[in-house]
Amino acid sequence: MYGKGFGADRRDIDSKLLRTFVEVARESSFTRAAGHLDVTQQTVSSHIKSLESILGTSLFERHSGGVSPTPAGNEIRAYAEQVLLAVEALFERASGNDRPIRLAEIRNRKMMQEIWREHRRHHPEHRASFMDLTGDEQVTALMSGHIDVAMHTATRVEPNLSQALLRLDPVKLFHIRDLDDPALIGRRVGYTAVGARFSSWQRFCMHLAPEFRATLELVPHDITMLEAIGQQMIQGDVPPVLVLEGMQEYAETDHFYFRYLTDIQPYYPWAISIRRDERRPEVRAFFDSALEFRSARGWLAPIRPEVPQWLPPDLVEDAAAYFDPATGFIVV
Repeated sequence: MYGKGFGADRRDIDSKLLRTFVEVARESSFTRAAGHLDVTQQTVSSHIKSLESILGTSLFERHSGGVSPTPAGNEIRAYAEQVLLAVEALFERASGNDRPIRLAEIRNRKMMQEIWREHRRHHPEHRASFMDLTGDEQVTALMSGHIDVAMHTATRVEPNLSQALLRLDPVKLFHIRDLDDPALIGRRVGYTAVGARFSSWQRFCMHLAPEFRATLELVPHDITMLEAIGQQMIQGDVPPVLVLEGMQEYAETDHFYFRYLTDIQPYYPWAISIRRDERRPEVRAFFDSALEFRSARGWLAPIRPEVPQWLPPDLVEDAAAYFDPATGFIVV
């Protein structure tokens, strides 16, 4: 079960190779992965080559927008992430410390970190660890016991989880050029997609566009590609792109224009979840802190109540909400 001792047939792997592989898969870019790992691009390339040599298979294929995992890479990725989670748990257990509240954050979104800072003010004895996972990955990790709290789309219903609406994230249009009339109804708009990892966002866009007779087009997911198109370095006619307001926090978006839609205000709904059978008081306390923080920050308040508001209709049971012009969003 645990291999063949320490002989020549022993199969080992360095966890830093797996960490590099997972980071490249998440970023679809060797350059951005190097930046997040604080290493050179040459080091990233070397790690991937070493891992491919050990596993005997190609893990990435290059294309105009960067790189994407091969079928083998996609299959291996889930195992690599499980190994990294196990390594983190091993060090936590070996340290002899109390187990931290295991949280996850979506790249460049600071919601969980903001909640944690406020929670720590009232519970300085609590500790936390963070993983970098998409919303769907967080739900999987939560249900398998690898994390304690998940943040994900509020349209994903899981009967074994206690779920609550956390934030209504305003949707905007962005483009390399400023927009004279950033409207949605009857217009042509783009959306980005990076494989199955962001399927919740894809489903949201595909639900939103038909509601308002908008023509939805898939655009390159790499914003550096969009910039090149906007500067006519690459041929293409890219429409304004649907994005979450939080994308403005990304460092690479400094030269883009973000505009609210003039005719409708859609929201992408985030939920926070813990397991229904969760018994650790510190985890339940963090969940309660999140709901208090949600109210204090006005995360469920309409930003432009004079414009028609839109939410996807299939919110989780604990997060059903409707808009009242006089009082704003009301959670049922």
